[in-house]
Amino acid sequence: MKESPIGELIEKQYCTFDSYLECPSLRGFYVVQKIPILAAGAILFRIKNKKREYLLVKHRKRFGGHWNFPKGQHEMKESFEETAQREIKEETGLRVKFIKGFNEKSIYSPGNFPAVRKTVHVFLAEVYDDKKITIDSTELEDYAWISFSKAVKKITYESSKELLKKAEEFLK
Repeated sequence: MKESPIGELIEKQYCTFDSYLECPSLRGFYVVQKIPILAAGAILFRIKNKKREYLLVKHRKRFGGHWNFPKGQHEMKESFEETAQREIKEETGLRVKFIKGFNEKSIYSPGNFPAVRKTVHVFLAEVYDDKKITIDSTELEDYAWISFSKAVKKITYESSKELLKKAEEFLK
């Protein structure tokens, strides 16, 4: 994703981030400061018929329309694991058990928000409450339990594909 230096003129975009800082001009908005956003989520898996499957969720078009892992914004009173647990429950209705030793970070600027610097803490978790998934329809439109090879193809962003590869290697 493209970096936006301080002072660069950008077009106004719909923004879901409360801390997006912008300075209006006649033609657009100037980036006046990089804004850090902290988030957490997890790569979820289950064992079904002796095979590992990963859960991917598809975000609604207004949130990018991409396939990825459940994740969401960190709240200051929470640890990153607590944020991931809360977001997984809110987005899928699932309860999970975190796998110790896997804690990765993904740092990027979301596509339409070059002034934002987002850091996502990514954990690995096994789903132990394998009930029917209840997706949060305000943010998500679909989900899929799929094999590693199919998940790598379906995930939208390269950085998330790399995280999934690390998780698969970690579980071997």
